[in-house]
Amino acid sequence: MPAVSAAVGEAFKIETEPLGAKIWIDGNYRGLSDKDTVFYSFETGPHLVRLELDGYEPYEVVKTVSEGASELVYHKFKPIPTTGQIDFASTPTGADIILDGRNVGKTPYTLRDVEPGEYTVIIRHRGYNDWTGRVNVEVGKLSEVKAELVPSDTTISVTTVPAGFELYIDGVDVGNTPYSGTISQGRHDIRIEKLGFRTIEETLIIGYEGAVLTYVPETTIPEAIAEVEGVITANLQYNPVLARELLRQAREAYDLKDYDTAINLTQRAMIAAEDVDLDDVKNADDMVAGIENNKIYVLPFILAFVVILLFAANFMRHRVKPIIVLDVPKAVRAAGESPQYVKFSVDAKGGKYRAFVCTVYLDGRSMEH
Repeated sequence: MPAVSAAVGEAFKIETEPLGAKIWIDGNYRGLSDKDTVFYSFETGPHLVRLELDGYEPYEVVKTVSEGASELVYHKFKPIPTTGQIDFASTPTGADIILDGRNVGKTPYTLRDVEPGEYTVIIRHRGYNDWTGRVNVEVGKLSEVKAELVPSDTTISVTTVPAGFELYIDGVDVGNTPYSGTISQGRHDIRIEKLGFRTIEETLIIGYEGAVLTYVPETTIPEAIAEVEGVITANLQYNPVLARELLRQAREAYDLKDYDTAINLTQRAMIAAEDVDLDDVKNADDMVAGIENNKIYVLPFILAFVVILLFAANFMRHRVKPIIVLDVPKAVRAAGESPQYVKFSVDAKGGKYRAFVCTVYLDGRSMEH
């Protein structure tokens, strides 16, 4: 095969890397490629050039030969693949890629030269649940792994000074402070409240690190005590002694920072100031402030009972024995004699017998009433 330093005329110059490729032009075998391979005397117009080399992918190209010009065909062969590739992507990006237990990089990433077969894939990102799946690799093909990661739950801790506040997260009562639990990442509404303290509300964005929250709510106990003092003053005419004593105890508890006791005593003082006899009727509406209304309501029944007792006693004093036996001489009852009348009167202790009907029996027979 002739070799020249420069191609002239209507010719093809073939260069390959590596050398030694089989050359077909327009379907005709023309030999192997070397450092300077030139083919002459081609007609002008298009010609199909095919290059083949064992272990490499074949190559084809159409070249047009112009009058008085030569054409260069250069090709760098690609080895025939024996492996595949995997393209990894995730949302969010930057996740670790674990392939069959081996960390191979971070997303997004394309892993080349992967032996054919099936692999276990874990996509792991801090603050997100692991994504786990399987991927199959085929020779010469690109496999894809796309993972949508879900934020993992995190922890929240809420402390108040003092303790014992009701805690609401997103409107749900989760218990009293101090509180520890799990919570999803993202936006959350926090509210803490307790009688005698100002309510605290805020909205937080909680990330994968979680949240540790501490609150020192402002107390409203001094304001409540002042309010009760005003109510006591307004009800002085009803002599709210109990309210004054309860309020004194409430002040002492507050000074000792016993807030729960102070709140309880202040509430009781308010009730006692507005209702001195604690009968659930406020002083201004009470028939007799200072005396429980239920006692007033029961008084007529007590009086009626006393009257009944007096009547019963009077009745018992004037009652006689149910049987009075009179001995009438037989001469009075002799047969054929004219009727005889026997008169008698009965006295009972305390006065004469009153309002009773007597039945008279004669020899066991009822005679009259």
